[in-house]
Amino acid sequence: MGSAVLLVAASSTQGGVPWNVLLPAVLAAGALAGLQITLMRSRLRRRRDEAERLRALLEEERALLREMQHRIANALQFLASLLSLQAERINDPDAARDALADAASRLGTVARIHRRLHEPRLSGAALPDLLRDIAAGMLAARGLGPGLSDKVQLTIDVADAARRLDPIRATAVAMIVAEAATNAAKHAFDATGRGHLRVVLDHRDAEFVLAVADDGPGPPDAGPTGESLGLPVMQAMARRLAGQFRFGPGATGGAEVLVTFPARADASPIDAAAA
Repeated sequence: MGSAVLLVAASSTQGGVPWNVLLPAVLAAGALAGLQITLMRSRLRRRRDEAERLRALLEEERALLREMQHRIANALQFLASLLSLQAERINDPDAARDALADAASRLGTVARIHRRLHEPRLSGAALPDLLRDIAAGMLAARGLGPGLSDKVQLTIDVADAARRLDPIRATAVAMIVAEAATNAAKHAFDATGRGHLRVVLDHRDAEFVLAVADDGPGPPDAGPTGESLGLPVMQAMARRLAGQFRFGPGATGGAEVLVTFPARADASPIDAAAA
């Protein structure tokens, strides 16, 4: 700006443009240059902010991709474990067809569980809805349960603290419910076509307690046999939860599956191969 003033003074003394005309023009040019510099700096800041936002989005996409790959790997290992458990119980080649059908049914159950747990609408109500659908589906497969004969009543009770289990632990819980409901349909309700199945996931101190109880004849006549895969699957799912498994008489009669596992996810690390 000092040089601009000297230029104005020189022009005035040499008979050039009068200073009172030239000075406002110089000042206007300086102001315009300052405004352009400010606008350029603002654009650079916006571009830096946009670049940072894009880098954050890219990192988020990479994290989601890694999580999806991890879940797919866990799911495949989980399915492989189920098939291995099934294969161990095929002693008669003639029974292979039934074993494959049984395995297909279990894999279908796993697929249903995963679809429900990974829906975008996942909310605190999702786990009770999932357990109801899974248990009702197992009963319906044998012509029992709500929507068919309505002679088997189904009660689902999930504590608020348990409603947001992570998908991996929720899958294990749902598989236990599926196997327990199937066992109840076969041994507690099949003869009469009526009864009551109660599924409770409670929160007690630092633990969750899952109880699936029927009002049938109770053990030993209402339990999985050595040829059944239901009991090993439930025990394997309990191990995935780092939990304690018990199958026996219910407190008010019938048979009951009881699984107690840590409420904190980091207290019950799940190894996909443990199943």
